[in-house]
Amino acid sequence: MKHLVLEINGLPHCPRNRSHAIMKKGKAHFLGKTEAAHSYEKALLFHLAKFKGSAAMFRDSFDKETQYLTALWEFTSLEVLTSKGKLSENGVDLDAHKVLQDTIFGFIGIDDAYIMRDTRSKAQGEYRVTLSLIIHDLDNGERFL
Repeated sequence: MKHLVLEINGLPHCPRNRSHAIMKKGKAHFLGKTEAAHSYEKALLFHLAKFKGSAAMFRDSFDKETQYLTALWEFTSLEVLTSKGKLSENGVDLDAHKVLQDTIFGFIGIDDAYIMRDTRSKAQGEYRVTLSLIIHDLDNGERFL
């Protein structure tokens, strides 16, 4: 299997500014996941459960020595446009989905470091995330531009 499509419907996005916070343990401070991020992960894993079989087939067909991944993301949210139909500056940030990406790739069982091409788009509508992953054979002369 060289192609996997995951679609998660109805789960509001967990933006980066609510996913991590400075935590304190004793005298040490560190950046850790918030309770909101942990709750989001649990809900996301519930939505991903229906893809267990296809994710396993995809993982088993991927050879990290000779292949890489392309990721095509589409984020649909009610917050892309303002009530006046203008683009919202507070809408979905395309670079603010660390918890989502880590949870999905942990579920699939492939490190997201193997993504060599990453395309993200957003649209106005009910909450939905669609991720298409494509396996490519590594060409030694490839420059990933």
